[in-house]
Amino acid sequence: MGIPGQIFVLPNGKRGLLRGVGRVQVYTADGVCLAGEAQSHMTEVLYEEDVTFAEYVDLTEYQGPGEATPGNYWRLLYAGSGMWDNYPWIGAGLVGANGELINLPDGVYIGAGDGTIILRIEIGVLTCAGNLIWWPNDAPWRTPVFGSSLFSALNTNLNAVEEGEVEVENASMWPEEDFWIRNTNANDGDGDCRFVNSRVGNVLACSAITEITLQFDEGVTPITTGNNILGATTGAIAKVKTIVVTSGDWSEGNASGYMSLEDVVGVFENDELIKVFGVSRARAASDSAPGARGLFSVNWTSGQVVELMPDEVE
Repeated sequence: MGIPGQIFVLPNGKRGLLRGVGRVQVYTADGVCLAGEAQSHMTEVLYEEDVTFAEYVDLTEYQGPGEATPGNYWRLLYAGSGMWDNYPWIGAGLVGANGELINLPDGVYIGAGDGTIILRIEIGVLTCAGNLIWWPNDAPWRTPVFGSSLFSALNTNLNAVEEGEVEVENASMWPEEDFWIRNTNANDGDGDCRFVNSRVGNVLACSAITEITLQFDEGVTPITTGNNILGATTGAIAKVKTIVVTSGDWSEGNASGYMSLEDVVGVFENDELIKVFGVSRARAASDSAPGARGLFSVNWTSGQVVELMPDEVE
């Protein structure tokens, strides 16, 4: 607690008496932090829209400089029906000296599916104790300081395809079962992901990789779940278990994305045509290989950083 009746300056936080000095907190003679009393009014929903699945949302105008208070925190998240506590964050970071949202992505692509979701950017405020962030009250409204809620470092290794347990530094705010994590360092930064069956403390029980991933582009005619595909060059065959379009459109001949395959015989090669019923429908944008959600499975090693992922939307 600060000294009653005096000003207490924290080493980080929003603009204080001088720009960049830190957050100023004022305590009354009774030892009450005035900022704490007003925190529910200091949070802000900077952006909120109903977004259609398979839509790209441009966020560049919200990157700043802007009106967000320097030293506060931002997070980008979505919900299917306003139930914010059931959904992981897409991203989070600090508000810079000029109100810019540091590391806010240029945009996000909402995966293919039916209906709409609610996407929004929130501004959060550091508590008086300096160890929690307050967010708007209709969302998960108090979390540990940014870093422990979204990202964590690996303490152990994990095999590329086998099921196994991996320990991370801090997963206290993560779900207890049935969620996805992404290794941000794997595949030279392209990432890799695993499904977590359960979490006990900081130990995550990850499922094995049993599917084959194939990336594609130049999609001209829809390929759907259950289609049998043929590699025009290699003669490889497989059944499409799931397919996700991440950019472009079939009708414009530029659909791109990835497929999860089963009953695979042979290996599809990058750049070969993909046929269904003898008709070319797309072109392979990678070799087929074990993986999930369009990411190829590799070994995970201690020190790499993992993050929560939204659930896959087919």
